[in-house]
Amino acid sequence: MKITLYLTLLIVLVPMLYAVENCEKIIEPQDIPCRIVSAWNYTIPCNSHTAKVYNNSGINVINYTFQDYGNSLLCYFLFNYTTRGSYNIITDVDDNGEIIVRYINMQLGIIIGIGIVMALFLFLAFKLDASHGILRLVLIFFSIALLPIIPAVYIIDDFALIFNKILMGFIVVFWLYVAGYIFYWIYQKMMNIISTKKE
Repeated sequence: MKITLYLTLLIVLVPMLYAVENCEKIIEPQDIPCRIVSAWNYTIPCNSHTAKVYNNSGINVINYTFQDYGNSLLCYFLFNYTTRGSYNIITDVDDNGEIIVRYINMQLGIIIGIGIVMALFLFLAFKLDASHGILRLVLIFFSIALLPIIPAVYIIDDFALIFNKILMGFIVVFWLYVAGYIFYWIYQKMMNIISTKKE
C-alpha cells in the first residue's frame, strides 16, 4: 500500500517540478515560482553560491542558495517572490540581473478603463449647461490629465498610484465646486428675498 502511495505521489509531483519554467525579464505573479539559471558554470557545489535580491530602494528583500541544474554544470534557484515591483539580483560571483514582477495581461483592461473614465468626463462636460462653465473646464482638465497614464501603464510598475492621485484630486475639486455652487445659490436666493422685501 505504501509503495502505491509513493508511486502515485511521484507521478503527480514530477510533472509539477518540470512545469517550473525559467524566469522572463518581466513576469506575472501567477507565473512564479520560476527558475533563474546561471549564465556560466559556477564552481561546484552550487549550494556554496548565493544570490541576493534587492528592490528599487536598494533594500535586500530575500536571499537564495543555488542548486545543481541537472547534469548541465549550471546552477539555478527558484525565484518565488511575488510582490509586484522591480528587483535586482546580485550573486556572490558578481553576476547580476533584473526581474520585474507585474500584471502584464491587465494592461489592456486598464487602458480601456482609463479611456472609459475620460469619455465619461468629456461626455458630462459637454452635457452641462452654460451656467456650469467652471465644472465643464474641470472635467475637461481632468480628462486630459488622465491621458498620460495610458503610456505610463507600459513604463511604470505602480501606475495605480498616479491614477488614484488624479481621481482623488478630481473628487476634491468637484466637491469644492458643489459646495461653492450651493453657497452661491443660497446667496442668490437671499438677495432675491431681500430685494422683494425692499419693494
